[in-house]
Amino acid sequence: MFLNPIFESISKIGYKSTFNEHSLREGLKKTKYKVIALGGVTYDKIDDVVNFGFHGFGLSGTLWLNDNPVKEFQRITEKCKELDITFS
Repeated sequence: MFLNPIFESISKIGYKSTFNEHSLREGLKKTKYKVIALGGVTYDKIDDVVNFGFHGFGLSGTLWLNDNPVKEFQRITEKCKELDITFS
């Protein structure tokens, strides 16, 4: 299951999150679904995504709008390996 936007969207200007940390943590604890975070996920926010309790995350704007998307993808891949998490 996908949930978005978790953070302010990178690729959709003005598409802001209405979630807060508490509601995300509590909601994710209660669900039986594997929830994937979308919307505004960047390298610097991966730890938050994990700490909130998401099963993983998806990327688009953080790569599409990056000056070096391949390098950023590699950096994010390494971070995921360190944290033992999946992304799509």
